[in-house]
Amino acid sequence: MQENKDHPVQEPTVGRIVHYFDPHARIPMPAMVQAVTPGSLTIPCLHVYRHDGTEVMEYVDHTSDTAGMMPRWDWMPYQKGQAAKTEALEKQLESEIAQMAKSVGKDADKGLASLSRSRVTHDNELSKTQSSTPSPVDGKR
Repeated sequence: MQENKDHPVQEPTVGRIVHYFDPHARIPMPAMVQAVTPGSLTIPCLHVYRHDGTEVMEYVDHTSDTAGMMPRWDWMPYQKGQAAKTEALEKQLESEIAQMAKSVGKDADKGLASLSRSRVTHDNELSKTQSSTPSPVDGKR
């Protein structure tokens, strides 16, 4: 199994369609994941759809290496593209959150002081209003 640490390969899940590469075939074949082992990229049960029928393959390893002579599976190009887009958006979001945290950190002391002053003023005004307003039930306060 080859895995780039900068771009980890997503673990397969049951029901996913992947490409199965047979060393004797020229093109990849669609295959459905039938069983998985948590934490592993080896698929214990892969249902391969061939042009002449279906076949169940057991313990198929993952690799993106196209020169390998062993049966293997890999994600389809579309799935890889979607994973790359998601990864890029996650990095962008992390960067924006870090910038916001810096901004909030600088203004936090000013904002908290202002907030507490406005809360005290609001509480004072509220208590004045409540003490002078008659109760709707009995007209007394």
